[in-house]
Order: sequence, then structure tokens, then C-alpha cells
Amino acid sequence: MFSLRPITARVMQRLSADGFWRGAETVECDAAGRVERAPPLFLPGELERIVAHYPGVSPRDDLDRLLHHDRVEPATEARIVRDVVIADGTLMRRGGVTVLRSDRKRAVLRGTIATVNEAMLCTDWVIERYFGHWVADGWSREQLAIDRGIVPGVLDPQRFGHGGGYRTLIGLPAVALADTLVRRLWMVDDRGYNPGRMARYRRVRARLRAAVRGGGPARVFIRRGAQAAGRQLLNEEAIIAALAARGFAIVAPEEETAEQIAATLRDARIVVGVEGSALAHANAVLGDGACVFAIQSPTSFNSIHRLATADAGLRFAFAVGEPGVAEGFTMPVERLSEAIDMVEEVLR
Repeated sequence: MFSLRPITARVMQRLSADGFWRGAETVECDAAGRVERAPPLFLPGELERIVAHYPGVSPRDDLDRLLHHDRVEPATEARIVRDVVIADGTLMRRGGVTVLRSDRKRAVLRGTIATVNEAMLCTDWVIERYFGHWVADGWSREQLAIDRGIVPGVLDPQRFGHGGGYRTLIGLPAVALADTLVRRLWMVDDRGYNPGRMARYRRVRARLRAAVRGGGPARVFIRRGAQAAGRQLLNEEAIIAALAARGFAIVAPEEETAEQIAATLRDARIVVGVEGSALAHANAVLGDGACVFAIQSPTSFNSIHRLATADAGLRFAFAVGEPGVAEGFTMPVERLSEAIDMVEEVLR
């Protein structure tokens, strides 16, 4: 145990974000490498329907991520910092601080806390916020920690509603580092979808596929759910009715367990849903060569699933809807059906 002198919120505010990295050691975990990707599938004219891209993402970067066929992805690197206190979603060390979650900060930290000699922090600000990034990014980081014989640490192993169920299925029992002093903390930059990262993620996916029964439907629509923020598909019920008539099964993640969702999706050849974290359920378990089809908001287009699906050995398709009211949009049923026909022809 470690005796923690009182650290006040005012002291935290005086600490520098840049100072957090002072004296850090850098280690390359996976080398950079060229990656070839199958082209995205979409009807002519879809790109012209884009009104705006996801906030904070430049149109140029978003379209490059979507349309490139091969490129060199950067290495996975870790920076090792010493004597880091983790509490209230915040990492503190002498001279520096970095915030991963905007949790309520206690005015004073005092008393004794646990000490871990060495751990890898397998989360970041984005992973803490989005279930889709936990699946696409967090799983491969936790596998990296296991491969290197380092404690795989997170802020909260039960961060997401389906988190515990998936952890049981894929064998990733992360360690909670809340109120913990870590003597050597590995901080991973795993944003490059390099070959090593892809291999790690596919190993986790293989464990999930082996853990659930197959024999489910070939076509699935995933509902976005009431907990999703923005990008509301205003004519979702009409879309569901049309797809159900085509033989699509309908999955509502908020009403099912991780095991039930994974079993339904396991052997599907095409999974359709609004762009967002719900599609990560498909990225996690579909078989090689299956397709994730994203219905895109015209005012918040986001191509992140292009990389996530490629990382998993899947195809990616999309169709862009029509602007609606507020953050909502509609997807013309006829155009969606035409796009699905095109995708299924390619997959034959």
C-alpha cells in the first residue's frame, strides 16, 4: 500500500499536461507496415450526398480513410511513465496530469491506495467514451498487454453495458486501476492499423467466434437504440419493415445479452445499421469476408468503420441518407434496397 499525501483539485489544475510526459521512455510494440484493403462498396453518387463530416474530423482525412486501397500504417508505440496516480478518471504524476474522463473530481485524495509495479493502460479518452472504440481499439490493446506479460489495466472493466458479457466470452479480464499508484505505466499509441495490431484483434475475434454457437441468420439489421446520441434514423420503422420482408433478422442490442447478440450475428453475411457503436457488435464476430453496411447521416458522415472492418477482415459498405429535422435523417427505402442488392451481388 502507498500513503498518498493530500492532492487537491487546485493543485491538479496547476499541473501541466505537457509535464506529464517528462522523462518518458518510448518502446515500439508493433512495427509500421503496408496494409492492403478491399474497396468500400457504395452506389454511384453517394459521396455527393455528404453535407458535413463528423465533428472534429476533417473531410480530407475522412475521405482518405474511406477510399484508399493500401497505405503504410504507423507503428504501435508505448511511452512508459513512472509513479502515476490514477483516480477519478485522471492520471497524475509529479509535474503533469492528463484527464481521460470528466468524472467528478474529489477535492482531496488522502489515505492509502493500492500499488502496482507495472501495468499497461488499455484505454484512452475515446475508448472511455464510445463502446465501438472499446471493441475496435481496447480489445487489441488488452491483448498486447497480455502478450507482453504486463497487467492489462483499465479505469472500469464494466464501463459498458455489454462489457462484462464480452469479457467473459473473449477472455480479457482487465484489472481496474482506479485509486492506484502505478510505478511503471505503459501508455499505448495504437492508432495505426498496422499488421501487428490487426493480428491481435483477429485473435480476440477468433475467441469470440469460438465461444458462441453458429447457425444464425444470413442477414441482420441492428437497431441503433435509445441510448445512442444523435444521428437518429427518422424512418427506422419503415426500414425495418422493408428489411424484414427481405428476410433480415432484427437485433435490438439494448434488449439482449452479449452472447445472444454474438450468436445471432456470428454467421451473417451482411449486417446493416446506422453508423455508430452498435455496428461494433458486427465487427467483433462476423466471419471473414462478411459485410458491415453503415447507413450514414448526410450531416455527420464518418468513415471510421472502414478501418475497423478491415482490421477484422470484413468488407465495408455504406449509403448516405437525406437530411431531416434537428440531428435526424431519413434513408430512402428504395435506394437502400438497391445498395443491398449491389453488395449481395459482390459477396456471392
